[in-house]
Amino acid sequence: MIGIFRSEDEGATWKLLSKIAADHDQFEPSTARLKDGTLVVITRPEGALTWSKDGGRTWTEPVKFGMRMVAPTLQVLPDGTLVCHYGCSGLRAMFSTDGGHSWIAAAENRGFLIDSTYGYSRSCLMPDGSLYLAYIATGGAHPQEAANNAIWSIRLKVRDDHSGIELLPVDAESAVVPPNPE
Repeated sequence: MIGIFRSEDEGATWKLLSKIAADHDQFEPSTARLKDGTLVVITRPEGALTWSKDGGRTWTEPVKFGMRMVAPTLQVLPDGTLVCHYGCSGLRAMFSTDGGHSWIAAAENRGFLIDSTYGYSRSCLMPDGSLYLAYIATGGAHPQEAANNAIWSIRLKVRDDHSGIELLPVDAESAVVPPNPE
């Protein structure tokens, strides 16, 4: 079960708004607000989706669509396209032009490959409409994995004709570079 909490004081306090129950496990939820105000949540491991039209007070029954995933993250692009990037045999992405009811992906059971690296990732929307992703090289669940972990970053955009994604360079104009500590 997933709990939806709301803060009306910039995060100082939180109140339970609703719960999303399903007949399967739900972990690592990601939420996005579509252009029409609808909220959408996706969860691991089934990639189950649920929608709320009343600000998160009530939710549709979660719907599985056949893609298993780890750490899904949703982003809404300026044109309203909903993007989901997630881990599953690498870092992958898929996108939807109808609010997550159908998806454009590399195949029926997998999104477009971004990187063959593990793929726990988070992203932010850039001013040019691309997504800047930061992700880790391993799951880090075991000490030997954590000892060799690394943080990677990449930019991607959905092609204008919605035929796929493009990987973009990460450069000084598109990313914040921390100052040199020396």
